[in-house]
Amino acid sequence: MGKSDEAINEYLADPVRFADMVNQGLFQGTPVLNPDKLKEMDSVSRIPNRGTKTRDIVKMYYDNSIIFAILAIENQTNIHYAMPLRCAVYDIRAYEKQRKIIVKRHEKNKDLAGAEWLSRFGKNDKLIPTVTLVLYYGSEEWDGPVTLHDMLNIPDSLKPYQNIFFDYHINLLEINKIQNLEAYSDDLKIVLGFIKYQKNAEALMRYIKEHETLFQTVSEENCLTIQAITKSDGIMKYKYEAKEQEVFDVCKALEDLKNLGKIEGKIEGKEETILELVEKKLKKGQTVLQIAEALEEKPEYIEKLILKIGKVK
Repeated sequence: MGKSDEAINEYLADPVRFADMVNQGLFQGTPVLNPDKLKEMDSVSRIPNRGTKTRDIVKMYYDNSIIFAILAIENQTNIHYAMPLRCAVYDIRAYEKQRKIIVKRHEKNKDLAGAEWLSRFGKNDKLIPTVTLVLYYGSEEWDGPVTLHDMLNIPDSLKPYQNIFFDYHINLLEINKIQNLEAYSDDLKIVLGFIKYQKNAEALMRYIKEHETLFQTVSEENCLTIQAITKSDGIMKYKYEAKEQEVFDVCKALEDLKNLGKIEGKIEGKEETILELVEKKLKKGQTVLQIAEALEEKPEYIEKLILKIGKVK
């Protein structure tokens, strides 16, 4: 897991932010989740003979000690071309874990008979609904599959009957495509807005100007999250006390770049630095995937840089 993934996982683990993301991403902005009714869950799945698999963020939603749902967020910097299968496995594994708990209870209580005992699952037993939200904050548009059917090679003769095959649709929220950032909390307006416009200096400056009051008092946690995800250095230059906490004036920090051209110059300068690193790693015989992982960049972006290196030579 890269630093950017670790940063967003820690940031969204906060129940208020988690509830805000899920309410916007799954429930069309309806405040279905109350953050006070969210509880942490073990994010590690133990697979027999295969070790463990850790999810990004998992919480249960409960009321009066009754669990109503299990909700998870999977954070993606890069496009994952097997995401529907990955999420389907996660959710099914969560259901199987619940089933095993029910089985153990019945075996201990010996309270079933007949067909119910054979399945170790009573007619009135129910599983807790589980759902996963995929949060994609990469700069490129998601072009990966969004359903399991998208991943299947279904022959033309069977396409009229494709509904007989198991399918799974991911709940995908692309930061770049969020239309109404105003619906989010102030914290998420700051972080998601910066992420959304990180590759467009003009749009970023316009967004910050429109939300000047917010960006003049950015918390350290928000700043560190933005830095980890967008690699934006220098935004924590101006620190001062406000409401008994240290905050940062991101507006003033960006004004120090004097004009838009210098901000764009920073983006270009970053690419020049990465180009040099890519070239060095290529000479060491590293693959595109190895380079992308080391530099915390998308493989597609590394491939574009490799093409540039070829043209320069």
